[in-house]
Amino acid sequence: MTQRVLLTDTDWRTSYYVCKSLAKRNIDVIGLSSADSIYERSIYYTDVLFLPSLELYPRDWLDRVEQIANENDVLIPISPQAIKLVALNKAQFTKKILTPPISPNQIAFGLDKSKTLKYMAKIGIPIPLTCFPQSFHEVMDAINQTEFPVVLKLNEEGNIPPQKRYGVARNLDELKEIYYMLSSIQSPLIMQQYVTGNGVGISILADNGRILASYPHTRLREASITGGPSTYASYFESSVLQDYALRFAKESKWSGLAMLEFKYDRQNDSFCFMEINPRFWGTLELAIKSGIDFPYLFLEWIRGNSDIRPVRQKRIRLKYLSMDIEAFSFSLHNMNNAEKFKSILAYVREYLDPNLHYNIDLKDWQVSLWELVRISQILGSVMRHSI
Repeated sequence: MTQRVLLTDTDWRTSYYVCKSLAKRNIDVIGLSSADSIYERSIYYTDVLFLPSLELYPRDWLDRVEQIANENDVLIPISPQAIKLVALNKAQFTKKILTPPISPNQIAFGLDKSKTLKYMAKIGIPIPLTCFPQSFHEVMDAINQTEFPVVLKLNEEGNIPPQKRYGVARNLDELKEIYYMLSSIQSPLIMQQYVTGNGVGISILADNGRILASYPHTRLREASITGGPSTYASYFESSVLQDYALRFAKESKWSGLAMLEFKYDRQNDSFCFMEINPRFWGTLELAIKSGIDFPYLFLEWIRGNSDIRPVRQKRIRLKYLSMDIEAFSFSLHNMNNAEKFKSILAYVREYLDPNLHYNIDLKDWQVSLWELVRISQILGSVMRHSI
């Protein structure tokens, strides 16, 4: 019987990138869905099966996966909630399904921002000025020892959208509003001094502290001026990032995937650690198109193959087209006409880059058509507000 991959969270775009990567290697991918999305119409899924919500009905979800699975299928969880659920219930699948050989303790550590921040500081990797207030009274005490702007963020992201996980406060009114909004979701929160600089990261696949593959990237544009997912990203050469990744992997004896996120101050040539994503990340497709096929390497690692040969990385750039057009249009707000004209010229020049790639796959026509419709809607909105 053909070995298949069961892939969770088909509504996540990272799940789509994993599916596409594996399907192009003639691997059957079965999507496990609990929410409708355009990605389920992708030509790259062999099939998509609808299951109960793993967040609302975890026991029903686990039982259905066990019923669906064939002998020696590989289960790859995508979202933090799926990763935690599978790790905690590996014993249920051991005789039938291969799952990532990662301990629940490592996953709990990787998803806990307060623990990872403290750990990075302990092993000598710079972090922002950070506190962990238990109440708004402690937030007010902390603000007297720092200065605005400050960032408030959730300690664990769960399956919460990026724009709802944090907020940047520039004054006391914003601080109060963001605190009560986030604390209604989760408490306690993390409070940090806002760090200027460009978002950079290094993605790794490791086996008990030994890095098998890595890929560094920089964010050239983000979804909003306060951050969010990358909409335009590039390969980023940095021996410092490589050293930090090696130190983290070795000291923690890390196994599996991780993306270490930093802010880079180009003027001072300094890095400041932000967080770990112990899962597939938003710029995954950039690494794949650059030659580092993390989904396939991760699958091989799950199967027990850690003999991975180094690959020469292509130094490319990637645009997530509809997201990037929208992000760029937002960046024009509050500019005068001269500034807008200059910015638009610079933006047009980006498309002349011979090393520029796009997230659109024309073979996957339904997903591509949806992307093109979004682009036309965004451009239409820009035109309406510009006239």
